[in-house]
Amino acid sequence: MSKVRMTEMKVKEIDGKVREAALEKVGELDSGAVRKLKNLPVRRKLTILSRAFILGMVLIAAFGAVGLWMVSEQAHVVAQNWMPAVMLAQNMDKMASDYQRMQYAHVAASSETECAAYEGKLNDLVAEMEADMALYEQFIRKGEGRQYLTAAKQAWETYVQDTAAVVELSVAGNKAEAQAMLEKQGQADYTALGGHMDALVQYNVDASQESADKIFSTYIFSMIFMIAFAVAAVIIGGMISTGIRTLILWPLKSIREALKDLQGGNLDAHLT
Repeated sequence: MSKVRMTEMKVKEIDGKVREAALEKVGELDSGAVRKLKNLPVRRKLTILSRAFILGMVLIAAFGAVGLWMVSEQAHVVAQNWMPAVMLAQNMDKMASDYQRMQYAHVAASSETECAAYEGKLNDLVAEMEADMALYEQFIRKGEGRQYLTAAKQAWETYVQDTAAVVELSVAGNKAEAQAMLEKQGQADYTALGGHMDALVQYNVDASQESADKIFSTYIFSMIFMIAFAVAAVIIGGMISTGIRTLILWPLKSIREALKDLQGGNLDAHLT
């Protein structure tokens, strides 16, 4: 006989002994719940097993749905609030730079047509900046985001007011005076404005990244929780399955033993 065959026989022998021990253990149990399970028909026992399996699957699906909902909510916050806020902050920073550039271009312009074109662009930038700041307030209504916006808005208004005479001086032909205003007071105000704009952009980028990290953390937590629950469900389900299977096999063992007694001539064999 080969070693493989001997190993298989040994495994079957051990398995048989384990089952016999389990059956004997169930036979010794005398709690109310076990007695009720023992007395249930096989169909009811199988129904309990199937319902336990279905309940486990439903719970796993429910926890999965909750996890996906949490991730969806976090993603919604990023998509509906932080991403637009980041784009608006970056656009406002760019417009501040464009405004200063248009002022220098106006001073350097050599014709009235060019000056008029730059004046139109400056007015458009002011209107667009006001619109973006008002729109930004809809996404960030309070907290640090509001404070950064207030500081940037004040710096912008200061810069526009302090350099408002640049266009008038340039149109009047006082190019050198207009250039000096931009290089002195204008540059000082613009440096302060740039700092506030950079802070506004960085705040929104950091907040957006933080929300994205929360999404990832929520996703990881949900996955770990689902896996842990699934493992627990498999273990508990296996225990329930083994218990019910044993409760089904135990009466069959009693029947088998009673039949053996009858076959052996013992007519006093008792079978409940």
